[in-house]
Amino acid sequence: MKKNYWPLGIFVFLGVMVCMIIASVVIAIKHPTKEDDTYFSSKREVDSNINQIIKDQNRFSKEYQLYLGINKFPQVNGYAKLFPPYLAKAKFQTQQSLYLDAQKDNHLYVKALCKQPQNLSIFLYMEKINSKQEKVEIGKMHYENGYFASNAFSNLQKGRYKAIFEVSYQEDGKDKKIFFEREVFAI
Repeated sequence: MKKNYWPLGIFVFLGVMVCMIIASVVIAIKHPTKEDDTYFSSKREVDSNINQIIKDQNRFSKEYQLYLGINKFPQVNGYAKLFPPYLAKAKFQTQQSLYLDAQKDNHLYVKALCKQPQNLSIFLYMEKINSKQEKVEIGKMHYENGYFASNAFSNLQKGRYKAIFEVSYQEDGKDKKIFFEREVFAI
């Protein structure tokens, strides 16, 4: 009589599937997802207001253009232009890499091309990408000689960072905020 191995194969297959499910649950528990707070709000709040956020970004981008310089005043060209978070990912391929010195004092400068740049208020944060560290609050950028300048900051760990600019402005008598981000490298 010939032995039939089908029942054994089915049990082995089911055992492997159960082990893979258990392994995926263990991995998910050890490595939870990080809440994306691109707009300093909860994901639910951003999802419910995303249409208004994008409209505000588009209106702001028509009137204002922001350019970034690291440890020097920015050149007004496409490589240094700041984009809102959704557009920043799409424009990443056309951007030149920007580098900070991890051990020395660094300054970030923002040039705002608009009629009255002094009416803007820019707050700067640095966030290490793919890290559990909290955002580092650099502080409010002060306006001088046509540029916004950050306070000096240093002692960064080497790696990729996201420079997040919180821009406050007034439109139709209402206070509004818009966010820009740019990837920088600390070497």
